[in-house]
Amino acid sequence: MKSEILRISLQESKKIEDSVVEESWVNIYINKNLIFSTTCLFEAIEEFTYGFLKTEGIIRSLEDVKDTKLKDNSIFISIPTFKVYKRYRGEDVISLLPLKHHIKFSSEVIINIGKHFDSIGELYKNTGGTHISALYNLKGECLIYFEDINRRNAADKIVGHMFINNINAGDKILMTSGRMASDIIIKIRRAGIPIIISKSAPTDRAIETAHKLNVTMIGFLRVNRFNQYNNFENLILN
Repeated sequence: MKSEILRISLQESKKIEDSVVEESWVNIYINKNLIFSTTCLFEAIEEFTYGFLKTEGIIRSLEDVKDTKLKDNSIFISIPTFKVYKRYRGEDVISLLPLKHHIKFSSEVIINIGKHFDSIGELYKNTGGTHISALYNLKGECLIYFEDINRRNAADKIVGHMFINNINAGDKILMTSGRMASDIIIKIRRAGIPIIISKSAPTDRAIETAHKLNVTMIGFLRVNRFNQYNNFENLILN
């Protein structure tokens, strides 16, 4: 949408119309109980719903969900096996097993992913107000990407798309524009994705969690360099 703003520089100030992101609230109900509310970009809501349910450990398969309905800004979900839900806490990582596989990848592919990532995200280019998550294969080919005002939601949309379309997660790479905190690593582990990349920084707990869960973590990806925080033996330099 457009909003009137006053644009100011050292030379002048003038009123213009500028593009801004439309922010929406979405409420998630399970068995008629409100369990979560968040701000979001109101697109790819089915992907977001299933991605959230998967990455929060609420469901394991599509068959767990018996019914979903979207009404206004609320999602109503029927899950007969659902008992209780609590948001991620640091100690929850103990209950998750590490990923078993060790995926080899090349430095050239990582650099090329970063170059491609910089070319996508039309809403971000127009507004500067979104985060982007993109899914790549080990050749560096982009399979899908989503934007959202919340970096977690953008990642959930990726996972939801994979979940709905039965896409194997074990040989995929997720790249995000946002900071890597431990909750994102938990989400990626629950999705089964072995590698996460960001243009931004990790937190200390994210690094610790990535080590525990065998999720390869790469940050500060730039035009010709990046930082790798664990699983160094999986990198092929070229």
